[in-house]
Amino acid sequence: MKLIKRAISSEALAASRTVWFEPGDNPATPLCLFLDGEFYLDSMHAQKAIAAMRKKGVLTDRRCVFLSHGGMQARHEDMTCNPRYSQFLVKELIPALSGARKLPADGHLIVGLSLGGLAAAFAAVRFPRVFPRLVSQSPSAWWKDEWLARHLGKSPLGKSRIWVSVGLKETDTDVRHSPTGLHQVANQLDSCRRLTTALQKTQATVRFSTFDGGHDMKCWKKELPDALGWVST
Repeated sequence: MKLIKRAISSEALAASRTVWFEPGDNPATPLCLFLDGEFYLDSMHAQKAIAAMRKKGVLTDRRCVFLSHGGMQARHEDMTCNPRYSQFLVKELIPALSGARKLPADGHLIVGLSLGGLAAAFAAVRFPRVFPRLVSQSPSAWWKDEWLARHLGKSPLGKSRIWVSVGLKETDTDVRHSPTGLHQVANQLDSCRRLTTALQKTQATVRFSTFDGGHDMKCWKKELPDALGWVST
């Protein structure tokens, strides 16, 4: 997979973010957008996994985009259900890469893990027409006393297809996360279950998947092909 590296300036974030993306000049081609691009490229070897999937006919009709988190401090600011970040994704990043004035018929697919999984879920809830397909791997659903699950309300997600996963060993509680000291009160496993229940009430098609492991790149790497394949069907 050939990737082009580019810096995208954002008025919404008052900063720039690095992005790696597959070349393409057809604005109608939907994207598969990975948040925390460094993790997917460097630790999870997503390029190799996607190449194997495409041989089986999965993701052949999407251009893959890997967005940098911009550093740990920025990650904590951007990815905690920040409306400016989701605005950046929809109003600045996607137009800069696709040049499309209209959405592709099937919308875009968004993928994230941990805090990136929370940010991806927030973007998919806030902009369901843009991101009707979501892979959220071990999302930090515990953030702010499970804010996202409590604020879904009557979100119009009936056409959304959503994968939420979590490890059976993600049971730590009362954790402080550096560098900003984000306070995790509830454990990841229970929080993800409650987020899934809330998502199901929106009439979205939701799959909740558990794996025998913890908050671990190796676990997310192993399940990624199944997750991408399921949301792509």
